[in-house]
Amino acid sequence: MNKNTSNTLTIKLRPYQDNFLFSKARYPALIAGIATGKSLMLILKLVEICEKHPNSLCLMVRKEFTDLKDSTIVDMETYTGRTVGSDKNVKFPNGSTLMFRHGAEINVLKNINLTAFGIEQAEEFETDETFTYLRDRIRRDNVTFHQGFIIGNTNGHNWIWQLWKLTDDPDYHLTEATTFDNEDNLPADYIADLRKMKAQAPHHYNRYVMNSWEDVDTTDNVIQYAWIQEAVNRKLSMTALKCIISVDVAREGDNETVIYAMNEKGILGSQIYMKKSTMETAGRICQMKDEHGANLIAVDAVGLGAGVVDRLKELLRKDIESGRIEILAVIGGAKATNDKYKNLKSQMWFEAAEEFNEQTVSIPNDEILIQQLYVPRYKVFSDKQIQVETKEEIKKRLKTPSASPDRSDCFIQGRYALKKAKPITRSLKYDFIIPEPATNAGIKW
Repeated sequence: MNKNTSNTLTIKLRPYQDNFLFSKARYPALIAGIATGKSLMLILKLVEICEKHPNSLCLMVRKEFTDLKDSTIVDMETYTGRTVGSDKNVKFPNGSTLMFRHGAEINVLKNINLTAFGIEQAEEFETDETFTYLRDRIRRDNVTFHQGFIIGNTNGHNWIWQLWKLTDDPDYHLTEATTFDNEDNLPADYIADLRKMKAQAPHHYNRYVMNSWEDVDTTDNVIQYAWIQEAVNRKLSMTALKCIISVDVAREGDNETVIYAMNEKGILGSQIYMKKSTMETAGRICQMKDEHGANLIAVDAVGLGAGVVDRLKELLRKDIESGRIEILAVIGGAKATNDKYKNLKSQMWFEAAEEFNEQTVSIPNDEILIQQLYVPRYKVFSDKQIQVETKEEIKKRLKTPSASPDRSDCFIQGRYALKKAKPITRSLKYDFIIPEPATNAGIKW
């Protein structure tokens, strides 16, 4: 790449850059390793649209203002020689405008109709909320071309992975590249150092250099993503001596009620649904208890779960009195038995994290469960006690009411309940079954 004396930017495109820059799909994405020219391609794409389509209105988005000001706008001025005004806009002679905005400003653009938008480092947005909002805005009526596109790094099986990597929809055109695909444009000592990184910092190397979707940042997450991935369909050699039912009852209309039958080897069966009464939920629990021969039922007893516990005690009174079944009412906010944790929920999650790390956990290949197991973060207080986020805090952080970790909370509670359950002396109906992944039920990540 070079600038000649006529101020024309001359670039020899790599195949992956060409693939993204000239894509005609509705929503192209360039997800690639570091030093692959992603930002330059994004800027060129927006500038080309503004120049080719008079009176266009285009938008460049970065999550944080500091990154927008110190990186994105600086790159724009460096690569193109155009000055971004104090209003964060670039005006073109043909009447087009390119705006630069950060994430917190997007919601105020309610009456704007765009020709195109681009999101830089899209993985910084934890959900697809901003992307979805901007999709509604590319409807400018004085142009014949509309497009929304993103660039970024991989970050596990996030919303970008779901929308671009998993889909067969031609509107979602994904271009990928590793850092080595741009090796000829990079210093030799830089490339040599990257190769050392493979052994010294393998997770960082896999994600940021090799563009792997299987490695993510682990800062403040309770369970590391790599541990979760390694647990999928893991075959365990231990003997299954216990069987329990774990239940997480939906507290709101957009949450799921989750019922898992579990033993030490994993999930035996599941029922996952929305908008059912507590009476029906109690009936379904009893049905699963009979089917799998469980002798303990653990229920999240906060909110509507308390009603389910009461109903189970009525339905199973004789079995409870005879000792054939035990009802365990779990209250996450209760005092932990280990002073290291602020509450019982935090203790349950960190004890489960130890089991994931020790490779004694197996989970089904359910993408929603996988994502939910990774979502919760924790904080350490001045008294050194640890606390895991609540569902409400997770929803607020992810800025979507549907981002409730119902499946993961049910699974973690089940692991805790297995420690409380008595061994079953008779043989179980099932030893271990990997169930088919449950349906999404409208939950978006």
